[in-house]
Amino acid sequence: MLLSALGMKASKDNFWTGTRETSPHLCAAVSVLSGGPVGFADALIATNVAVLLPTMAQSGLLLHASRPATALDFSLMPSSRHPLAGTDARAAHSMIGDHLSYTVLVAGNTTGPIDPTAINPQSDLWPPSAATQQFTTWSSWEGPNMENTPFLLWSVVPVLPNGFTFFGEVGKSIAISPMRFTEITGVSGAGGITVSLVGTAGETVTLCYSTAAAPSTRQVEKVSISASGTATVVLK
Repeated sequence: MLLSALGMKASKDNFWTGTRETSPHLCAAVSVLSGGPVGFADALIATNVAVLLPTMAQSGLLLHASRPATALDFSLMPSSRHPLAGTDARAAHSMIGDHLSYTVLVAGNTTGPIDPTAINPQSDLWPPSAATQQFTTWSSWEGPNMENTPFLLWSVVPVLPNGFTFFGEVGKSIAISPMRFTEITGVSGAGGITVSLVGTAGETVTLCYSTAAAPSTRQVEKVSISASGTATVVLK
């Protein structure tokens, strides 16, 4: 919190992406959520690229949030009555125009399933959303069965006024990053979502969303970045 107030970004220690590291996916997620570098320290040709891909675009550009993640209040107060008290919980927000979303990392709870709806965007996350704004949660990464330190990574995203919901880029630690997206707006009525994004020419970006007619059904659409390094699509 102090570093963020000073306009600085943290740098997590380097980590290995292979089997010598106990929780490589967690290390990668924490690194990109810190807003700083993702430092992998493998031996020559020993890097597991699959661990790093969720943190970056095809060019290697890190897909950060608008602000580095900070600890949530209930994680600092184990004796509180919050359902997730005692977990190590951190969150970062992404602001793209007036589209506010959050990425939440919860680690270390092995006593039972964690209910993502226990997180209230109006009271638990910063900046707090409007009291009238409806949010939904998407599990963008599930790590308990593949890491020595179990963790969950969630995207908390707004339901747009037209009933559509944009969940972001599939397979990324921060599914909605201002480094990737430049516009996310609902089309009036039930016309869909206009999404503008940037990347490397020819890069394919997989987007996830739901419609007003079927809010519980996740739909996927692949978008190809043009020669200009940009793309705009209307998701319907």
